[in-house]
Amino acid sequence: MECRPFAEEPEARAPVVNLAIVEDFWIDGLGPAGLAQIAAKLRAQADRLDHEIRPRLVAARADWAEHQCATTAKARQSNLPLGRRRVRND
Repeated sequence: MECRPFAEEPEARAPVVNLAIVEDFWIDGLGPAGLAQIAAKLRAQADRLDHEIRPRLVAARADWAEHQCATTAKARQSNLPLGRRRVRND
């Protein structure tokens, strides 16, 4: 939280939150409404990651493991080189 009581612009004198999104990248000057907006957006993204993306990742990893085991077994039986399989989640 930051407060600059002697800032030239009166709006800049109110306390704000400066949020580091990634290292050395800040969103400066967030007032209560701006902070609420960014919190809602981050919450929505976190919910999407938890409820949509993570289950798809778990399913993709399970699919990968299943096919990787089958591919490995077939390759060992036929002496074929093992390859990579790309799982798409569109």
